[in-house]
Amino acid sequence: MNSQARFRVPTPRHDAAFTLIELLVVIAIIAILAAILFPVFAQAREKARQTSCLSNTKQMGLAALMYAQDYDETTPRNWYGPTDTGGTGPEATTAIGDVPERYKWMDAIQPYVKNVQIFTCPSASSLVYIPRTALKTGETTRKYGSYSYNRAYGQFDIASDSTPAGKSLAAFALPSDTVFFAEAPGGGPYDFDFRWPDVASNPIVSKTSPRTLQDPYIPQIQYVIERHQG
Repeated sequence: MNSQARFRVPTPRHDAAFTLIELLVVIAIIAILAAILFPVFAQAREKARQTSCLSNTKQMGLAALMYAQDYDETTPRNWYGPTDTGGTGPEATTAIGDVPERYKWMDAIQPYVKNVQIFTCPSASSLVYIPRTALKTGETTRKYGSYSYNRAYGQFDIASDSTPAGKSLAAFALPSDTVFFAEAPGGGPYDFDFRWPDVASNPIVSKTSPRTLQDPYIPQIQYVIERHQG
């Protein structure tokens, strides 16, 4: 047998390539799989963010309880500073040493966590918290993060902005049924706390998505927002 014929390299067949129809079918299958799997991945990612958010609120709750133990079992105020603000309520947070000094509950408990990231929900990364320790003389901030504090814990009269005061832990008859912290919508001047004094004054539930709890008398003031897939 001729050696050249024995080891002859076969000529490639031109009909072995994918046809246009076959390529389109593969692309269609990939698109269908992506449409099915991407929402699943998105839900899994949001579930992870929800777990991280729950961890944040737990750490804030523990920090607030540590604060209470250091202050004769008295909870943090929702805001600190002069009570006479000309009827405008609590002003923006000021730098340490500025007169008058004004700051919020997160500034009071931040030394117990030594972390500023826990005040921002992973699903609301734009709502950052700037501690007053980061401010220079004359600077102010309304960057309160993405969580709010129940006035039932931090205000003597929860229907008013003029009397911030911590409360004794013994004053809460049903602590497990009294919300400590909640998620705030962000973007407003009073996102650091929320008011829900009793069942007779239920806030308005918005029809937007995500839903928010609005002040029944001033709808533009929104207290709590519904994140994490409702």
